[in-house]
Amino acid sequence: MRNFETALKQFTDYMDSKVDISRNMPKKFIAKMGKKYAKIIVVDNQRSAYAFVDMDGKIWKSASWSAPAKNFPRANIFEPESYKDFEIYGI
Repeated sequence: MRNFETALKQFTDYMDSKVDISRNMPKKFIAKMGKKYAKIIVVDNQRSAYAFVDMDGKIWKSASWSAPAKNFPRANIFEPESYKDFEIYGI
């Protein structure tokens, strides 16, 4: 059985590893669980919605602070190779 929380933590840790501290980019990626989605939030001098992850592990681009863009999923947290090209500025 795949563990959602573990895969979600692996995804946020991976995104944190892409932050270049030497370039003065104090960003942190955190996950906040909701009813239908986990919201991935980028925290620096402000907070913004980076992406949403549904309970099947699909990663959706953020359309706004409170909703995903539901046109097509961008990747899956259970398949790390699917999000290896994500950048800290967006999907």
